[in-house]
Amino acid sequence: MVRLVRIILFFLSIIPIGAENTTFTLVSEIWPPFRISQNPGDCDDCGIDIDIINELERRLDITIEVEFCPWARALEEIKSGRSDLIIGFAYSEERAEYASYVPVSYTSVEPVFYTHTGSGASVGEYGDLADKSIGLSRDSVYFEPFNSDESLNKVYLKSEKQILDMLALGRLELAVGTNPNMAYDIARFGY
Repeated sequence: MVRLVRIILFFLSIIPIGAENTTFTLVSEIWPPFRISQNPGDCDDCGIDIDIINELERRLDITIEVEFCPWARALEEIKSGRSDLIIGFAYSEERAEYASYVPVSYTSVEPVFYTHTGSGASVGEYGDLADKSIGLSRDSVYFEPFNSDESLNKVYLKSEKQILDMLALGRLELAVGTNPNMAYDIARFGY
């Protein structure tokens, strides 16, 4: 609750004084369990982030129009200034050059590595990533030194579902994603 109050105070600090019925455009991708949509583009959907957005609208008397799009496009919308807000935006120094972050995060996710059962691949320490094909989401950041490590065999894909599909088919040795998102997709799609 304290984190939500801090986020609300942050938003109050960026809204012009006397502004009523202010409308902001928020871009993001569908990313269960945080953002779930049965009809992309229709924000009458659900998820942890949608609940927070609805509460911000109610408490601040603002309108936040949510537009779901591929992650790469969401990043470009923020970078170009065509959209006002983005959610689920992991910190990186490069991103901090064109975006401001809320000073207190309302949640955090952690990177996790998965392998296909019975493949023999395992990760116990960072060095175990060498010489393995690793599926990851294009334009995502996970942790350093992984993000900047050009010696790793990274296979960039458009979604965590695609990563899991490739892992299940044996076309990748490892998959990296975030928890709870990957665990949610594994359960939802029956991997």
